[in-house]
Amino acid sequence: MQPAPYSSEQPPTQLYGSVDTGSVTQQYKRPTEIQQAPPRLVSSSGMTLNFKAGQNTWLIGREDPVSNVYPDVDLTPFDPGFTVSRRHAQLTVNGGQASLVSLTRTNWTKVNGQRLPPDQPTPVQSGDQLEFAKVIVTFQV
Repeated sequence: MQPAPYSSEQPPTQLYGSVDTGSVTQQYKRPTEIQQAPPRLVSSSGMTLNFKAGQNTWLIGREDPVSNVYPDVDLTPFDPGFTVSRRHAQLTVNGGQASLVSLTRTNWTKVNGQRLPPDQPTPVQSGDQLEFAKVIVTFQV
């Protein structure tokens, strides 16, 4: 007996693999392989900075065309004093767990008020307050 083809009215709940209906083969991803929406940062003014979809690692910093630095998350509009480093931090999401790495030694990166040592991944959760020098945002997943 052949499994029923996928219907857009009822997505498969536990089905994964492929279904061959004779003329069309449909493939399904395991629930753990389904991509989640990318995280975002929310400023104190309520402005949302969305992360690019389709990747799991993002560079956070300040754009500098002279140095050819274009971070995935550009904090320039929130940093009139240029306190954020060009390559300030990196956020990675693997298996639903987010971690933040401070890439700077001259400025600071903080999670909920705790200063991060450089180059050491630190877990972050939705609702955590992140500080990149003088720029303060809320992390959301």
